[in-house]
Amino acid sequence: MARKTDGEKLDDLIPLVAVLEERVENLRAVVGDMKRELEESRRRLWLIVPPLLAALLSAGMTAAVNYFSRR
Repeated sequence: MARKTDGEKLDDLIPLVAVLEERVENLRAVVGDMKRELEESRRRLWLIVPPLLAALLSAGMTAAVNYFSRR
């Protein structure tokens, strides 16, 4: 069996490189989607913080008013 020439080796590699490039592009798209989802989940988390803070402050103020009104 004769050895492959450099040109034949390159011809064999070209389809493989094309497949790899396509997979890399797909991976980039998936990573981009994941980043967007992470950003959205962080934003949703911060939407919860103000109501929780308001509830804690309200409970604290109610406890303080009850404490000082009974004295």
